[in-house]
Amino acid sequence: MRMAEVQRKLKEGNTEFAATNTDYKSLVSGQHPNVAMVSCSDSRVDLAIVLSARLGEIFQPGRPIGEAMDDTTVAGFEYAVAHLGVESMIIAGHTGCGALTEALKLLKEGASPKEAALFRTIKGLSNNISADYDLETAAWENARKQASELLRRSESVSSAVRHGKAELGVLVYDISTGRISDIELVKP
Repeated sequence: MRMAEVQRKLKEGNTEFAATNTDYKSLVSGQHPNVAMVSCSDSRVDLAIVLSARLGEIFQPGRPIGEAMDDTTVAGFEYAVAHLGVESMIIAGHTGCGALTEALKLLKEGASPKEAALFRTIKGLSNNISADYDLETAAWENARKQASELLRRSESVSSAVRHGKAELGVLVYDISTGRISDIELVKP
């Protein structure tokens, strides 16, 4: 789809949103989300939609492929806990993840993407999983490893979890059923 068509569709959708949803008006003075949650950038995995969340309920520190814990995502979690008072943080993996599919290919066949930044991310994800994993197991294990990476990289988040001021969990969204798993708590 070319940009002119994208603009038309975006404007159309935004006009409908502004006319039918007034939640944004109550959020002008600030946000008070219930949870900070990161998920993959996969277009089939928009957690706000999947969870029928209202505007302002979920703080999303990022949507990097494979839930990769980059500096911006870590900073987002730090901001959520320290400045927004968020007590619950979730790393949400998903079945059918293209990034994890590529990471498994790298492990099994040595096949890797040609794009430099994509390769670095896929290589990093491949360190979180085993070539023996199926895609669902890989999704779970990667989510757990990303949660551990968040705790490793952020002393403030790790401290909040250790001292009971915040909790960190992982879950997996199944794209074939539209359902999320139960949350598995992660301890530092």
